[in-house]
Amino acid sequence: MRKEQFENRIRSLLPQATAKAVTAWTAYADEIVQEGVETESDFYDKNYVELSLIKQHYGEEIPTQLFNYGEHFVLSYFDLRGAAARLATGWSLENIEKCSIKDGCDATQEEYEEFAAALWAFQEAEQASPDKEVFIMTKDQLEDKLYERMSAENEAFLADLKTKPVDEIISHAYEIARRDDFLMLFEDETTLNQRQLEVLMEFEHPLTALYEDWLNRDTDEMDHLRDSIVSLTNDTLSERAEKKYRDPAQPMLGKSWKEACSCDEVIEWRADHRRSMECARVFQAEGGPAYHEQTFPAFLKKWESDFGKERCMFVLACTMQERVGDERFYLPAREAAAKFKNQMDRITNHAGDYAVNTHSCIVNAAMEYLARPERSKEKAAEQKKQSQPER
Repeated sequence: MRKEQFENRIRSLLPQATAKAVTAWTAYADEIVQEGVETESDFYDKNYVELSLIKQHYGEEIPTQLFNYGEHFVLSYFDLRGAAARLATGWSLENIEKCSIKDGCDATQEEYEEFAAALWAFQEAEQASPDKEVFIMTKDQLEDKLYERMSAENEAFLADLKTKPVDEIISHAYEIARRDDFLMLFEDETTLNQRQLEVLMEFEHPLTALYEDWLNRDTDEMDHLRDSIVSLTNDTLSERAEKKYRDPAQPMLGKSWKEACSCDEVIEWRADHRRSMECARVFQAEGGPAYHEQTFPAFLKKWESDFGKERCMFVLACTMQERVGDERFYLPAREAAAKFKNQMDRITNHAGDYAVNTHSCIVNAAMEYLARPERSKEKAAEQKKQSQPER
């Protein structure tokens, strides 16, 4: 804008702006232009836009104070927003001046982006209608205004539709649903930037434009419906699998990833895998402290009760396999771990996932404890066999 336009618009924007301040700002503009720092139109555009945004965010008093302080010191447009924030929190104008000179009163990234978008919109509108006053809106204001327009447009569409025969109303069911979807997207803050919102504001009927563009795009809704079906069924199967393997009486799946894929049991494999990971996590977090606090047997009973003996022993066996040659694992524990060899061989790439970092003596004690009932049965069977006379 030109100098005369700036003076008139400032008086309209800030009615309490003093004549002395207006003169100071225009004199500063002359200096900036003579030094080649900024063109006249850019200087006036940027300061007017920033003062307009400050008024929208803080009310009229703060931008008026900043502008009138120009009688003593004219702030640069890039310091105005930061200066407004400081003034709103109780800074004096004198301290703001010192801050501007020493370090600058920088705006936040979000504030800068809002300013850049508003400046672009202002200059575009100025170029199209140079003699027409341009109202600058923030992103929030644009979203609110756009939602109001689209809501009114939709209400008019529905009101007109109600006058039609029932069959025609039914034939518009899809359009009604899609329009409602578009409106819903604008109920809260959108991901659109200010320039995109301004483009939508240019349409006489933005909601209709969005719907017609949707129809013209090469989108296959059937793909979305298929994805929805797959998601629902997979979610249901996952919930069932998680519940299944949370049961301590449920045997482990005992299959490799490749085997699970070949027989369509990937969901079950993942649930079984997560349960074993949780089993290992609990032992690593609580097993050591329980051992040192002499509550180890109680811990092991609860651990076995929660995860099942098979899974607990499997986790311990995977741990022992990672420490081959460790003499702190005694024969009873090694024999118990050996029973899981085939299962561990089938999941070679994942066996290490279930190994814990707990001390070997504690792992050995846990395995011997869990294996004790099985060893007792084996010992009794061997004694019975030996007591029978040979035939």
